[in-house]
Amino acid sequence: MPTFRQQSLDMTNNLPKCKILPLTHFLFWSILATVWMLGGCACCDNNALYQIPPQLNSGRIGINTGYHPPDWTDKQQANLSRKYGFHTLRTGLFHHVLNQWGYEGKKEALQYFKQLGFVDIVGIIGYPAPESQDSTKSCSGQVSTVFKGLYLPIWEQHSNETLINQENTFAAYVWEVANSFKGLVSIYEVWNEPDAGNGGLPKGLPGNWWDAPPPPCQTGLNASVFTYVRMLRITYEVLKKVDPNALVATGGLGWPAYLDAICRYTDQPLTGKISSDSFPLTGGAYFDCVSFHAYPHLFTKPISGSKNKDAASSLYSNAALEGLWGLKNQLNQVLLNHGFDGIKYPEKRWICTEFNLPREPSKSWSGDESTQLDFVVKALASAPANKVNQMHLYALSDGRNQHPATPEFDAMGMFEALDTTRLSKPKPHAIALAIKHFEELLNGYAFDPDPKAQPELPSWLEGSIFKDKAGKEAIVLWLKNPTESETPLFYMPQQWASQRWTLYPIGSAHYRSPDLIKDGVIPMPPYPILLLSHPSW
Repeated sequence: MPTFRQQSLDMTNNLPKCKILPLTHFLFWSILATVWMLGGCACCDNNALYQIPPQLNSGRIGINTGYHPPDWTDKQQANLSRKYGFHTLRTGLFHHVLNQWGYEGKKEALQYFKQLGFVDIVGIIGYPAPESQDSTKSCSGQVSTVFKGLYLPIWEQHSNETLINQENTFAAYVWEVANSFKGLVSIYEVWNEPDAGNGGLPKGLPGNWWDAPPPPCQTGLNASVFTYVRMLRITYEVLKKVDPNALVATGGLGWPAYLDAICRYTDQPLTGKISSDSFPLTGGAYFDCVSFHAYPHLFTKPISGSKNKDAASSLYSNAALEGLWGLKNQLNQVLLNHGFDGIKYPEKRWICTEFNLPREPSKSWSGDESTQLDFVVKALASAPANKVNQMHLYALSDGRNQHPATPEFDAMGMFEALDTTRLSKPKPHAIALAIKHFEELLNGYAFDPDPKAQPELPSWLEGSIFKDKAGKEAIVLWLKNPTESETPLFYMPQQWASQRWTLYPIGSAHYRSPDLIKDGVIPMPPYPILLLSHPSW
């Protein structure tokens, strides 16, 4: 049994639970005010070492929207995304934007997202307006990108009332965001890629991030990891006071070493070491959810030697898939090393807020559209089995209409560049059509987490099983190592062979016609397939 304190999963009562003395007791109020002024309720269990994060809906396909004026507003982008099968989205709640244009317009957009049926929306917080930005130069010639007043008290005591400290500009901003968007945003992602930099060096090598704090100049923050832990701490404390059901997430991490640094250091500004009641806990206590980013073309070697285009695309998409889940497993191992195993401390929730492969070749990438499509549907199909609740494609729109795309991230859009596209005529790429096709086929189906429900497939096959409320099954299958000359036969197990199935080509073959499977024997193509069961004969 878990050793952490069991709490209600809805977390509606997870506000600080300090030992309460009579309200007339002056000493109680003095101590309480002092503790809050230090930045947290040190006598409480209101942190992620004890609180079980709320469950997220599983198998959600998400999209990264962007800034595409004048026609493609937040609402128009949401409309387009919903029509093509996306269930959730990731949107910016940046301080410098909200500070200039106000919170009400974003609130209206989020309310509209909810009306369209989007769930578990992710909001990125951070990025201060100039007047709220810290002027500290942690790097030569580069100003920190964080907020000023970050180490001032989070709360102030006024006539027996605890209020947010407006001088702590980040705390005040999180307070405003949480109160404005309560019930509309489910996951608050603290910054975007704070670890962007050279975090891939292994332990023991000079400059690695495992044995010492990541140098500020090598990160996207231009600030110390202690500062990032401070922002997680403030976000967790303020957000949970306003909206206990919301989750605090890391900001789209890509380096396991940075996650390890978060989990081994506190927000003590000089050394990151535990220091009495002021800095009592390391960073793992201040987030519920790991958000990570994965672009496997950056760390997966190309597959060469195959003359068959379909086989080559499938081989490389498999290698990319292995790289995706390999990164997730490395990140998870960091958490296990720090006790987040569901026994010592609660397990974290998982979302992938950016992933994709380029549609076009580039200097560093030799892939193509078929590889991209096969990789994406395999990733979406296998995400629930890897305990990742959301997979957000990057991005809704191409960066620009130029070929080849430079950088390659500009060739990852679901649609041609919206900046130059009329509102009435969006131009979808094949990936948008493939995702829409995949979602329509699996609409109403959910991954079955019971290990007994998952098939014992031949060693040369991969796949996942989904079921609808009536118990009908949907099976996604693909070859592990397709060859140019062979078409292996899959003999379905008896419990499947006795049913009637329709085979739908998906991914790069989404445009092909379905086939009826009658005898339980399936010639496996190089591209992924989806099988839908029907009532018995």
